[in-house]
Amino acid sequence: MSEVISVKKALEKNGFIIHKIKGGSMLPLLEENTDLVRIEAVTDKDKLEVYDVPLFVRESDGALILHRIIKKKKNYYITYGDNCKHFEIVPFDTVLGVATGFYKKDRYISCNDPEYLKYVKERCSSIKNREIYKRDIKVAPETKVLVKLFIEAVKNDGVSMHPEKDISAHFDWHKVYVEANRHCIGAMLFPYAKKAGCPEPILSEWEQVAGKALRKEILFDAERQAIIAEFEKEKIKYIPLKGIIIKDYYPKKGMREFTDNDMLIEERDIPAATKIMEKRGYTSCYNEDFSDCPFHKAPIFNFELHKALFSRKLPIAKYFKDPWKKAVKDENNNYGYHMTNEDFYIHVIAHFYKHFVESSGAGLRYFADFYCLQQSFIKNQAVDIKYINKELAKIGIAEFCSKTINMTEGLFAGDEELLTGETFNYILASGIHGTKEQAIANKIKNKGKLKYWLSRLFPSKGYMVNINPIIRKAPVLMPFFWIVRLVKAPFTKSGRRTLTRERNISRNIENGHSKD
Repeated sequence: MSEVISVKKALEKNGFIIHKIKGGSMLPLLEENTDLVRIEAVTDKDKLEVYDVPLFVRESDGALILHRIIKKKKNYYITYGDNCKHFEIVPFDTVLGVATGFYKKDRYISCNDPEYLKYVKERCSSIKNREIYKRDIKVAPETKVLVKLFIEAVKNDGVSMHPEKDISAHFDWHKVYVEANRHCIGAMLFPYAKKAGCPEPILSEWEQVAGKALRKEILFDAERQAIIAEFEKEKIKYIPLKGIIIKDYYPKKGMREFTDNDMLIEERDIPAATKIMEKRGYTSCYNEDFSDCPFHKAPIFNFELHKALFSRKLPIAKYFKDPWKKAVKDENNNYGYHMTNEDFYIHVIAHFYKHFVESSGAGLRYFADFYCLQQSFIKNQAVDIKYINKELAKIGIAEFCSKTINMTEGLFAGDEELLTGETFNYILASGIHGTKEQAIANKIKNKGKLKYWLSRLFPSKGYMVNINPIIRKAPVLMPFFWIVRLVKAPFTKSGRRTLTRERNISRNIENGHSKD
């Protein structure tokens, strides 16, 4: 959003800007990070014509987009990138300026140039059948630095990187810092960034992130033990899950950042566990239709008590229907249980699969988790590989696991070709929590277009209860609130923005072309 503000200010002050091309949506005319476009401010935003190329702010994510107008409607334009088969709806008020010419190397091409106009007509004559050019992904120097630090941190190598020598291009340490935090790996990268020459004041900010991560882990460990002691008193069975266990396989304490702690308990114990948590000062927004019950206590504590490992709506949930059957009793307490190394490994892979394929995406930290488990379990022969492979095949994620292993091994072996692949760029774009766009795309792919839109028009009871709690006491009102939701959506800015985003993503998938 800061880029949008600076562009607006520059247009207001100077009347034009020279803008560097990002992405591949305007290929073959414009190449990323190479070509430039001259954008002039427009006052009458509804006066642009077909084939003009406006710079606009995409409502769904606030990104700056440069696409070509193909149709003009009463209140908006329909635009396509020259290298796209999907359209974008562009309300007049989102337009910032319009292209008047392009710089390709040392040559300036006006939008009135006869050769350019000939290209436009040919390129726009048949959008459905147009050739799509593969984008040549160029790895930013900040990405190279980020990945280098990440590899050394997870492998616990001695620092060997000297950015000024290893990365010939100029790079921005602040961007590296921001990306590290977006992937929730800032704490683990700090000591390596320090030795690699990260300057002040970025280094001081980074040190605070690392310090907070270590303090948070210590505080959460103490709080979790206190909660477990209460569970023991009330005879509540529990299994610590995911990050609580994974963090101990990292080279050093405080390396693995997290937002919450997860534990599995039996559904019948949810009321008793809720009382314990509330006595300890936690608030909850439990919804019986969901598989987990989140609890929060200011300033930092977040715990999720799960009655199931996965939502029953997910295809992989069937395999994990009764995790207590395979759970192993702890030796040093009465009601604590744990998974075997094999079943824990399988659960971690399945959780990664859920985020990567069925949810909103997964970032670099998942690969750090997986690498640490690979080193502890597989390399040290601490698990039964045949059992793991057999169970993964039952779930239907054996191929996904194999690809994850190959990518993890390639990444930590320093295979730079991975950085230019679409999969790795999807990972980089996801960050720790993924993106809304990818969540929507994955749901449409997995459910099918019809089922997805039906689920959006008529959401589940669990979803509706979160928005309108009265439905829990009076389920008969749910059809009424469905209608209210449908009527309100087109008349609110957020509703229109959501509908536009989902329609565009759906069209992208239909045309077999991912968003640039």
